[in-house]
Amino acid sequence: MEKIKGKLRKYDRVYQAGSFVHCWAVCGRKEAVRRYREHQEEMRIREEVYRQNVLTEEEKMRQRETKFPKEILFSILVPLYNKPIKYS
Repeated sequence: MEKIKGKLRKYDRVYQAGSFVHCWAVCGRKEAVRRYREHQEEMRIREEVYRQNVLTEEEKMRQRETKFPKEILFSILVPLYNKPIKYS
């Protein structure tokens, strides 16, 4: 799986470079650099949020092994056809 992710990251960099060059040609150097920096900041924030919210293996196991005193069952009914027009 890691090999596949590595290959996809490589192509992502190529795509980003092409997008940067295209922006440079259409919008100019300053706008291209501004967009690049904005993108880098967004990616940094996403990575930080991911790291804060990802579960550790221990936490995953703890949640899987948790048993509740009462089993709760939810039923959701969704009409697929012949529904009244007022609910459209």
